[in-house]
Amino acid sequence: KGYFTASDYAGAVKVRYRGKTANHWSAEQRSFRVEFPKENLFRGMRVLSLVIPYDRQYFIEPLNMYRAKKFGLRVPELSFVEVKLKGKSSGGVYLAFEGFGKEWLDKNEGTDEFLLFTVLDDMRQESDTNPPALLSEEGIARWQIANNKTLLPADSEELRTLIDLLTKTDDEEFARRASYLIDLEKFYAWEMISVLAASAHQDDYWNLVMVFNSVTGRFE
Repeated sequence: KGYFTASDYAGAVKVRYRGKTANHWSAEQRSFRVEFPKENLFRGMRVLSLVIPYDRQYFIEPLNMYRAKKFGLRVPELSFVEVKLKGKSSGGVYLAFEGFGKEWLDKNEGTDEFLLFTVLDDMRQESDTNPPALLSEEGIARWQIANNKTLLPADSEELRTLIDLLTKTDDEEFARRASYLIDLEKFYAWEMISVLAASAHQDDYWNLVMVFNSVTGRFE
């Protein structure tokens, strides 16, 4: 439990360290995850990440977010901020950004026509060295629908149809059907960002975020 203040905010929050590796919490400057109450959001945010900048190579992540916007992709806003802990500097500048969730989607598009698929954090265990691929029948349990907690991924016809397309069709059938279920322009943009960033941090097993757009009937 903690208390968070900014120029336009003051209130009780939940706060914990953020990051799976020791560089996030073993030195004076540590990464934090701040969760705000539903009735008192911070600038429309439910979750704020405050990450040590060298973990993201300082300017590399803001540069890639800028590129992603140019390609028409939805991205969290990033900013450099100063963090004080109990009135004292917490080790210098931080990267601050919002988590993927219902509130983030509300600000971007609204939630009536979209389903936001994100990976469950608590499914990632250090001892789990061989998890099922996210886009497989066994991997369905690793998803959550962040803006509709009453709908289970296993009951999502959209997700199951995508997995069937990826796992049960030959190349010819996939090529014929893919554009009906996947926004290929958005997918190509995502792929180009990955290539430009020389990053595979989003892959078949971790860190994927998908939006299903019910207006177009496609995943993005």
